Formats: sequence, structure tokens, C-alpha cells
Amino acid sequence: MNRRVLPLIVGSLLLTLACGGNDNPTGPAVATLAVTTTSLSNGVQGVDYETLTLAATGGDGSYSWALASGSGPLPSGLTLSADGDITGNPSTSATWDFSVEVTSGLQLVQAALSITVEATLVRICATSAGNMPNYATLAEGVAAVPEGGIVVLCDGVHLADPRVVLDKALT
Repeated sequence: MNRRVLPLIVGSLLLTLACGGNDNPTGPAVATLAVTTTSLSNGVQGVDYETLTLAATGGDGSYSWALASGSGPLPSGLTLSADGDITGNPSTSATWDFSVEVTSGLQLVQAALSITVEATLVRICATSAGNMPNYATLAEGVAAVPEGGIVVLCDGVHLADPRVVLDKALT
């Protein structure tokens, strides 16, 4: 039997229809979709997260990203765009496990990822004699010590409740 191949245009899609000849359909092969991002950089509480773009291969070349259904959340203060960009300013220190999904054409795949947000480290140094510091030097980009932040005195001592010292240090 003679085989006939007919192009069919539906909207902006070009489909190839094959009739007769054998039972194997023909048409452009579409590579299997896969997420290639396997790890994410750590963040620091209260400091802008360096924009990271998730990556995938295969599919039809167009990718749309989202948190997977039933996934844990991204770190507080971070967002995931449909283009795969993770941006924002994380507000809570912890390790955050979540799953993303990417769609390309008719394919959808998911991947498990995590981001560790480290507590903000604030060093307080005294500018005058005595044990009570009177100013605080904050990490670059940090406007204040977030809840759960860590304060270290110049001599390396960690403070249990940094807000008490900071209240006195900044007034």
C-alpha cells in the first residue's frame, strides 16, 4: 500500500499525518523532558538571594515552571517565576525541601530540590571603653537583625537574644 503524508496546520501547530503503509506514525521526534538543575545555592536570612534560573532539556524547547502540586513551600520571601527564576529575600533560616515541575509541550516532569537559608550573622563591636557596645556593624545588605538572626561580639561570643543587645547598642 502506498503511504501518504499530509501536512495539517492547526492554529500555529504543524502536524504531520501519515496514512497507509505501516502502523508506525511519523513526525518530528520530541526529546524526553528532564530537569537538569540538581542543586541550589544557599541563601542568607535577610540578604537578597542571587537570582537563580532553573534549567531543563528536551521537550519542545519552551519551558514553564511552577511548584509541584503537594510540594513544600519555597523559603519564606522567595518566589519562583514561570521562567524558572528563583528570586527574593529569604526571611527565615532553615532548610527548605520542595518540588518543582516543568512543562514543555505535552510533557511534564518534577524534581525535588532544597535551599538552605543560613541565619544572618551580625558582628557587634564596641567603639568606646567598657563591655557594652554602642553600635552594630551589620552584614552587607542587612538593614536589621531578623528574628532568629545570630549576633557575635567581636570577641567571638554568641548571644542568646540579640535584640536585647541591639536595642542598647543602637540607641
